[in-house]
Amino acid sequence: MDVADYFHSLGCNVTLKVLKPFKRYKLDQTIVVPATRKRSDFDITRPFFRPSESRVYYKVENSQLFVDAPKNSNIDINSITLIYYRNPIIEELTEDMLEGLEEAPNCEFGEYQTLEIINILSKLLLENASDQRLQSFVPVNQSIK
Repeated sequence: MDVADYFHSLGCNVTLKVLKPFKRYKLDQTIVVPATRKRSDFDITRPFFRPSESRVYYKVENSQLFVDAPKNSNIDINSITLIYYRNPIIEELTEDMLEGLEEAPNCEFGEYQTLEIINILSKLLLENASDQRLQSFVPVNQSIK
């Protein structure tokens, strides 16, 4: 597997289509349900955890997506949307490409603001990495005796 093909699943949305009117749903209505990731220790036989029109489960295994939707003749899966992060493709820059980078005027922050952000970040990192007695805001211990 190539590094650029790696993806990390964030969530899944399942769109259900109503085939027959039931409960509060009308004919041809679409229902968008955020699916819950199904873990390996998940017990779907318990009544509370069974799939329903408001509770759908998904599982990603060997680059395949498995969806547990309700076993109901009134609704059917219309579409599945998987939300994920993907690893970016790593490209090497040539010297010609690097020459054009110096003239980039579209900076999000000015030079002064960038230096201020770096100073604040470095103080926070040093403060949290060192001894707790040296922190600026020492946590107060409120023990009752």
